[in-house]
This record gives sequence, structure tokens and C-alpha cells, in this order.
Amino acid sequence: MKITELLTKHTIKLQLDSQQKEAVIEELVTVLDTAGKLNDKEGYKEAVINREKQSSTGIGEGIAIPHAKKQRV
Repeated sequence: MKITELLTKHTIKLQLDSQQKEAVIEELVTVLDTAGKLNDKEGYKEAVINREKQSSTGIGEGIAIPHAKKQRV
């Protein structure tokens, strides 16, 4: 899947309800799942959490692009 297929007005959330890292990941994974972009919500969430443990996907100014390379999208 190309990133242009994932980044739509339905998959970008600018105002998050959560502030803790795992809660934010849950919130964003739910956005992707609701948009019909995931095959395995829990598996993808686990992959993103594991990816964050390796290195943060934060890019500064409160912006991050959490992601994982899995066949779950």
C-alpha cells in the first residue's frame, strides 16, 4: 500500500484526545481501523508499539508519524 492511499482526510487526526504514548497509538490505530485501512488492528498496534521502542517516530513540534512495516495495513 502506498502512503498516498493511507494519508487522507479520514486518517489524519490533528487534535488528539490522549497524551500518553500508548494511548495516542491506540487512538491513531483506531482512526486507521475505522477508515478500513487495517486487516489486524491489534497486530498492527503491537507492531507500532514495538517500532516506537526501537526509536521514536516523533519529528518535532509535537508531530509524529507512528508506523510499522507489517502486512497488517
